[in-house]
Amino acid sequence: MKHTVYAMLSAAAILTTGIVFGQNRQLGQTKSAVQNVKMKRPVHNHLRSSELPLFPVQAVNPTVISNSGRSFGPEVRIGQTTYDLQTNNSVNNRIENFGDGTLSALWTYSKESSGWSDRGMAYQQFDGSAWTKLPAYNDVNNITRVENVRTGFGSLARVNGVGDIIVSHETAINALSVNRNITLAGESWLSNSNTAMPLIWPRMRTAGPDGKTVHIIGLTEPSGGTFTGTPYEGINGCMLYNRSTDGGGSFDQLMVKLPGV
Repeated sequence: MKHTVYAMLSAAAILTTGIVFGQNRQLGQTKSAVQNVKMKRPVHNHLRSSELPLFPVQAVNPTVISNSGRSFGPEVRIGQTTYDLQTNNSVNNRIENFGDGTLSALWTYSKESSGWSDRGMAYQQFDGSAWTKLPAYNDVNNITRVENVRTGFGSLARVNGVGDIIVSHETAINALSVNRNITLAGESWLSNSNTAMPLIWPRMRTAGPDGKTVHIIGLTEPSGGTFTGTPYEGINGCMLYNRSTDGGGSFDQLMVKLPGV
């Protein structure tokens, strides 16, 4: 593409030069006169003065750090998988930083070479000094899934005072799999295959005054291609909202179509 642009610019320059010299010959100008011609570069204002109030100048973001001033520690391999499609065309929340030196991480896991019938979510914790399941998780055969059913494309968040919550879609029964830690640092999970939320590709965040409100969006399964769903209120693959106020134990808002959809 760069070669094409350069070629076009060169052709334009030759054509412009030909026009200038042709005009100069007709006007009887000398070579020195041509050399002394001053070209005035046009100035293009990005915005007219009448448009400025519509596009106010934003202050510099104080949280942005230049790459040149950013330092990184060494990479650490925290797990393995044979399943390569981690994002499915959309970045999901897979790492939680709790601000006290601890982290949680999540990824779509399988140890099969094809078919991936054992696909599910794998989970790791950093306790402030080390990843708790290393070096065992350097071997794909040592990894334990969060769920005991086939799931995919999970989202990770922290429920204040309780622990992590993971939501993924369960393919066999068309439901969201909701898994919660029993304790903050524990890895024993309370699991619920929530058929009231028959959604795929969920995305989740937690918030609220007590940190226990869970917000989940997901997509109804569309029809066509490899999908066997049906349109939801006339929309083929409709994004719906769900809410829990008790950390994912129950949901008081289910399958809500967002205003304006």
